[in-house]
Amino acid sequence: MKKLSVFLLVLFFYSASAFSQINLTTNFSYNKTTGEFTNNYKTGVGVSGGIEFYLQNSDIALSTELGYIKFTTLYNLFGFSPDMDIITFTGGIKYFVRSNDSKIYPYFGAKLGLMSSKVQDFDSSYKLSFIWAPEAGLRFQIAQSGTAIDANIQYNNSSKKGAIISFVGFNVGLAFAL
Repeated sequence: MKKLSVFLLVLFFYSASAFSQINLTTNFSYNKTTGEFTNNYKTGVGVSGGIEFYLQNSDIALSTELGYIKFTTLYNLFGFSPDMDIITFTGGIKYFVRSNDSKIYPYFGAKLGLMSSKVQDFDSSYKLSFIWAPEAGLRFQIAQSGTAIDANIQYNNSSKKGAIISFVGFNVGLAFAL
């Protein structure tokens, strides 16, 4: 186990040197339920943070993100409020459409990862499932260093044993260039 940890650490630093820029990202989100998920839950609010690694001499970035979303239930059963907590861990790819002089540029991407969900007051354990999310957004560069305001929209979908959790996330945050 120790050898594997050292190998992964060396691999991380070696691969990080192949990237020309690294960004830290933060987002606050408003999430609107879709499909069958709207039968039980209203909207959700959340936060996320991640890292983007830009490939050298490219407008492509590999990303990883950790997020938390809380969905409010439509029901209040005898004082119980079975709200849902969701934790996501995703990895993805983004393509940025940049022009030389513009400080505003769109991007498109997709993420795939794991989602852990728990219904409060009824279930004491988290349920694990896969999640996928196409996304589109805009970056507004606000500093010479590359720090930017990020606004994006994502369609998130996960299913496990026939239960589908899907929602559209409207996200706003910052991307800090390192």
